[in-house]
Amino acid sequence: MTRHSFLNILGKLNGYKNAVKTAHWNETESMNKHEQLDGIYDLLNNFQDGFAEDGVSIFGNIGLADIPSIVISFYSIDGLVDEIVEYANKLKTVIGKHTEAEYAGLNSLCDNLVHDMNIALYRYRMS
Repeated sequence: MTRHSFLNILGKLNGYKNAVKTAHWNETESMNKHEQLDGIYDLLNNFQDGFAEDGVSIFGNIGLADIPSIVISFYSIDGLVDEIVEYANKLKTVIGKHTEAEYAGLNSLCDNLVHDMNIALYRYRMS
């Protein structure tokens, strides 16, 4: 993984967080789904924070204008949640290719994200 791809991941996570918040504000079917979207936002936010902090030790400091703005478009809230779960799985695969010790923290964070998003998806679909 390069510094460029690291920064793009952070940008994509920003896009997903913005999309989830937009979905959260527009969820009118169910208060439970509304609250589940808050939980998904929190998962993404906590993951991104840890990923960025760990990644800085590998790729260097992040400048104020380094993270690209990536807009995530979605047509349904259910589709957005599914897309985030798919992205978590893809990210785990990409990061998992790095077996160097310095990537151990990023790998662990990705494992946790996949686990947490699978549970979030289950809970979201139940609501």
